[in-house]
Amino acid sequence: MKPIRILTFVLAVAASGALSGCALFPEEEEVLAPPLKAPAAVSYTTTTVTRGDIVDSVSVSGTFISTTSYDLSFDKRSGYLSELNVAAGDTVEAGQLLAKLDTDSLELEIRKQELAVERAQIALNAARNAEGATADSIRLAEIDYELQRIQLEDLQTELSKQSIYAPDSGTVSYIANTGIGQYVTARSTLIRVVDPNSLQIECTGDDVSDFHLNQEVRVQVNKEEYTGKVVMTSAEAPSIEIKKGTS
Repeated sequence: MKPIRILTFVLAVAASGALSGCALFPEEEEVLAPPLKAPAAVSYTTTTVTRGDIVDSVSVSGTFISTTSYDLSFDKRSGYLSELNVAAGDTVEAGQLLAKLDTDSLELEIRKQELAVERAQIALNAARNAEGATADSIRLAEIDYELQRIQLEDLQTELSKQSIYAPDSGTVSYIANTGIGQYVTARSTLIRVVDPNSLQIECTGDDVSDFHLNQEVRVQVNKEEYTGKVVMTSAEAPSIEIKKGTS
């Protein structure tokens, strides 16, 4: 009977330890349902469908340019600027003197040569009226006069190359930043004269390639709208030149 009591005791201890071990686990919490949120109200805008035109338009900006433009320079000579008779925005007439290089020494040479021509002319008249004049003496006087006259023309031509004259009537649109007494190189544009009555609009921007030759366009200037036509695109530009000139 003694062994049976020992076994009962051991089982009792084991059962007691199993019951006490359950205290190590936390009690399960009740799972809460997620909160419910009402969906936002959706509003719809409706319109009545009607038949109409789909307009494909391109808008670009531009500036006025003249179709007749003269870039003027001292084409043959460099020198120091002595006269500049116009400013940007001035109206000029054809043949008007616009600018001039320092020509004091050349003008002195011209004056001397004018006197030489006058003297040769007097000598020629005397040779023709002299008693006993021969064909040779008259011819020598004619040759001397002609040589003096040719030399005078050469000097006058040289003087004209050191002056700029307006090739046509128009408006001065550009003046180089050159002052009186400064050195001016040959063939560098000093003055630009344009015809203000012959204008076109030159447009720039990424969308200019969308235009084609002879296309009708609308132009807005100072809130006024005009109709126009495309007369040049980048494809035709190399073959069409704006009129330019030098002096």
